Amino acid sequence: NHADAGYPDAFSKRWAGLTFDRLDAAAYFSNGHAYFFRDDEYIRYDTVLWRADAGYPKSIVSNYVEDWKFFE
Repeated sequence: NHADAGYPDAFSKRWAGLTFDRLDAAAYFSNGHAYFFRDDEYIRYDTVLWRADAGYPKSIVSNYVEDWKFFE
């Protein structure tokens, strides 16, 4: 009934480029990306290369159409 020694650990130690210090939500889609959300921003994470995509975090509202086209 306890966490292993050294935990909790920073996201950045295990997820390259994930700069958030906490998460509000996360989602994985079969397009090879996971999405990590905090407040009004998100980071798109490449689950093949195991790193955050360049240019993130981005605003959820102003980038909604650009990154979410695959839902159409």
